[in-house]
Amino acid sequence: FGLIMDNFVIISDTHGLGYEVLDGLLPIINSADALVHLGDGLRDLAAYRSLITVPIIRVRGNCDVASPDDEDVFFETSAGKVLFTHGHTHKVSGGLLDLALFAEESGCRYAFYGHTHTYSEETYHGITLVNVPSLTRPRGFYRAYCCAFVESGKLLTKIVAI
Repeated sequence: FGLIMDNFVIISDTHGLGYEVLDGLLPIINSADALVHLGDGLRDLAAYRSLITVPIIRVRGNCDVASPDDEDVFFETSAGKVLFTHGHTHKVSGGLLDLALFAEESGCRYAFYGHTHTYSEETYHGITLVNVPSLTRPRGFYRAYCCAFVESGKLLTKIVAI
């Protein structure tokens, strides 16, 4: 992408149901610097390519078997390096240590992941780990997306239920 972007809309785990909510999110998505899809439902974006006016960052989830996208994407913000991943390759269902160590070894200050369809935000080894809930099939939480933005040199997050 080449530029440092500091305002993201992050979605995850749409599982073929993105059409149920993406129409209503287009103004929010297009007001950000980029849209990030954390996997499992990447095909949902195909119908919206011409309607999304910002760059799209995609990571392959365990259900995106035919996707050529990477499982881990690194991105620079003015608050530091960020890792976007689905999470299955880092075994997030069993804990966050593997993800935290991978992010730390990669020089990241933040990691966003999906896979579990739930929400959490925790700090391990100085790395902020944000589990973005499913946009369409949440477990124990509302349908939601994440807004991440840099303010005063720190990447802040806001989970928005829909």
